[in-house]
Amino acid sequence: MSEEKLASEMSEPVATPTGETPSAETKPEGPAAQASSDQDEFEKALEAFESGESGTAYDDTFRPLKKGETLRATVIHVDEDRAYVDLGMKQEGEIPKNELALGDVQNANDVVKVGDEISVVVLKASRSAEQRPIVSKKAADFQRVWERLLEDYREGRTITAVVLERVKGGLLADVGVRGFVPGSHVGTGKSKNLDKYVGSTLKFKIIEVDEERRKVVLSNRLALEEERAQKRKEVFSKLKAGDRVQGVVRRVTDYGVFVDVGGADGLLHVSELDWYRVDDPHEVVKKGQKIEVMVLKIDPESERISLGRRQVLPDPWKEIPEKYSRDQILKLPISRTVQSGAFVKLPEGVEAFIPLSELSPQRIKRPEDAVEVGQEYEMKIVDLRPEERRMVLSIRQCLPQEERRPRHTKPGEVHRTMAPPSATGGGTIGERLGALKGLLVSQVGGDEEGAEGSSENTESDGPVASADAPTTVEETAPEASGETQDAEATTESAETAEATEGAEQKPAE
Repeated sequence: MSEEKLASEMSEPVATPTGETPSAETKPEGPAAQASSDQDEFEKALEAFESGESGTAYDDTFRPLKKGETLRATVIHVDEDRAYVDLGMKQEGEIPKNELALGDVQNANDVVKVGDEISVVVLKASRSAEQRPIVSKKAADFQRVWERLLEDYREGRTITAVVLERVKGGLLADVGVRGFVPGSHVGTGKSKNLDKYVGSTLKFKIIEVDEERRKVVLSNRLALEEERAQKRKEVFSKLKAGDRVQGVVRRVTDYGVFVDVGGADGLLHVSELDWYRVDDPHEVVKKGQKIEVMVLKIDPESERISLGRRQVLPDPWKEIPEKYSRDQILKLPISRTVQSGAFVKLPEGVEAFIPLSELSPQRIKRPEDAVEVGQEYEMKIVDLRPEERRMVLSIRQCLPQEERRPRHTKPGEVHRTMAPPSATGGGTIGERLGALKGLLVSQVGGDEEGAEGSSENTESDGPVASADAPTTVEETAPEASGETQDAEATTESAETAEATEGAEQKPAE
């Protein structure tokens, strides 16, 4: 075949199996087509490389980092003053010691270990694989903590933190950032010694956030108040009158004790502290002491709880009938005095009473005139009623008989013994006084001798002539009461009657 014929055949189009011939727009083949495909692929790879997108063949190759970018990294080496991390993309990052944590770091090994996976923020980027970028774990931690704090603040949650130090006006606490706690928001807000809280773990409420300066203000007082309010609600829903509970003494006052019974404070009145009289609650309980009490009354509306302590203690009056009886003689000290008498405290803890009239055979206006607190005296049980919690004692009835009689003697007054009963059978006091008055009138109108004789006889009989002689019960025994007052009235009546009889008999002579 000649060369012309071969060229002609090569220039003719080749028919396809369908009988169609290829068009002139078919893509070129050979070196030109390969160059066009490489160019497109390169442009796509460059675009993915610059944007940091994954899914390309260049994922594991070096790419420049951006300042402020957050990455996940793996610790590959730790020195005392720094740590090294694998950032991926064939790059290693360096974390200086002061960028490892928010607090003061002495040794990098105390913060991270080889193999730890952490989040870091790029502080200084590098443009080549030979340079290590500077990254910060502290910045990443702060960002994560700050976002959490903002969420806690919006939701009103309670957080826990350690108090770092005492500063002017309050405390600093570590909540991921350094939060300030004003002194008025520590504890109850009245604490003067804030140094005792340093190093303690406390609960806080976030009350203020400064997003621009990245600072927070905390309150321990509000967190405690919310916690107490929740506990009080639970206590009032569970407690009922008659329950016996354990409590802690929170505060002691002159009128009673405040006891925490599980989140709510109840008042234990001084009269309910013990079976005997308590003058100073501080002598019975101390602040912080754990005691058992009984719920006497509970009012959820006013949130008040009345407590009693003596109700859970043995009743000493149950032992009194076994140890004491009427007319028994005791020797005990005076525990306290009141206007109407004195009290004696028995070894069992109960108190017995000595009326004023039973303290001395002499007429006294104050208990202190006859007895002294703390001094021991012999006394007799004159009334015993355990079911009424009553015991009455008498010092006077323990004295010898001759010392008991002069009960109405006053300073400067001569004591008069009671005369035997009159043979006339008597009459009332008024009748006898009336007869005496008529007799005295008749003596004034009589003869001089009779008057002088009557005068002499009157002077010899004290009850008639004495201007100070008592004539009524009110004059003789203003302080007496009960059986003693009746006895005094009887004595005075007898004395007045005898005086009247004496006056009637002497003129007849």
